[in-house]
Amino acid sequence: MEGNSTKKSKIKRILEISGPGLIMAAASIGPASVTTASVLGSSYGYALLWMVILTIVVRAMFVRGAYVSSLVLGHPTLEAIRKYYGPALGVITGIACLLGSVAYQVGNFSGTGMGVSLLFPGLDWKIGGVVMTLASVYFILSKNVFVKIEKVMKVCVFAMIACFGISLIATGGPSIGGMASGMIPKFPDQKSMFTTLAFIGSTCSLPGIVYGTYLGKEKKWGLEDIRNNNITWDTAVGVGSIGLIVVLVMLTSAAVLHPRGVTVTSVQDMAEQLTPIIGGAARYLMGLSLLSAAVSSMIVNAQMGSVLILSGLGKPYGMEDKLVRVCSLVILIFGCVLGVSIGKAPVQMLMIAAACTIVSMPLLGIFIIMLLNKKEMGEFKPKPIFNATLIISYILILLVTWNNISNFITRYL
Repeated sequence: MEGNSTKKSKIKRILEISGPGLIMAAASIGPASVTTASVLGSSYGYALLWMVILTIVVRAMFVRGAYVSSLVLGHPTLEAIRKYYGPALGVITGIACLLGSVAYQVGNFSGTGMGVSLLFPGLDWKIGGVVMTLASVYFILSKNVFVKIEKVMKVCVFAMIACFGISLIATGGPSIGGMASGMIPKFPDQKSMFTTLAFIGSTCSLPGIVYGTYLGKEKKWGLEDIRNNNITWDTAVGVGSIGLIVVLVMLTSAAVLHPRGVTVTSVQDMAEQLTPIIGGAARYLMGLSLLSAAVSSMIVNAQMGSVLILSGLGKPYGMEDKLVRVCSLVILIFGCVLGVSIGKAPVQMLMIAAACTIVSMPLLGIFIIMLLNKKEMGEFKPKPIFNATLIISYILILLVTWNNISNFITRYL
């Protein structure tokens, strides 16, 4: 009994210190991520399971690197960029991060609406989106914003894990042999290689990772949190949650849809395909999952864009600062108005988002590495093996950027 009690208290402690990681996880797993994972499983079965492991490693390297440098140098990432490399670079990265957040907010709006409509059939998805936008406004304007959002994001992450887990179990579970085969790196076809790069880019979004350094400041982390492994646990829980959710979605699609040759394009499609197998519960499980993914991204995305642009400009960026609240409200309202009026982001906005990603990913990646290796890091300067792994991860980010440039030219030029 004493052993069980000790184990429970340790788990409770880990969850208590894992705020920033879970908030970033909730923001990272949005409607697009869930849909992409569904498509990967239905299109390629278990073949790209190894890619999830690779993605987790790449994200974990950058998360820990950003955490450590911000705590030792005493400045979150964009603030450190302004101090060590000049205000101009801080402004450029801040603007790129803001425009990316604004552009993707329309998708978060439609995702919340679709989730609500799955839970309440017959309700217009736009009404659901407006209701969830108003709920997000409440959190943005409330007192003790960080504490409240931290609790809500934990609920959203665990709700996604529970719903996707139940769905997978209800379908009979995955093939063990298929999973083992999927751990061997290979590309089924040329298209899957580009799909892998796109998936790494979205899951390892560096603006989201950089935002974690600001959440660490809200959490009041210090050097002691490096020494006692608090940030290691936070990284493991946050990145592990992303990996677990993606794997659960992929395995469900691989087990049920791939053998039947069915390719889904949305979570709604997945709910329809699962209904004959697990009954009416499919709609509610997928609806709650989509709602959790979208509303968490909606809230955090608005704050992230606001905090990063203000930090890049050298302005106050605390969660309860007036400018952060105002900017967050503008982003939320912008997404809501566009979602209600035209139902999706205009091509021009998607073009801007793609361009911002091309700029921000390589810039933030190299700055994280440079900051981590400054002489001021002292005893916390990374060991050669960590640096080597981080540089390899950065090369993958550059490949992602190359893929984004290729897509940008094909789609918009």
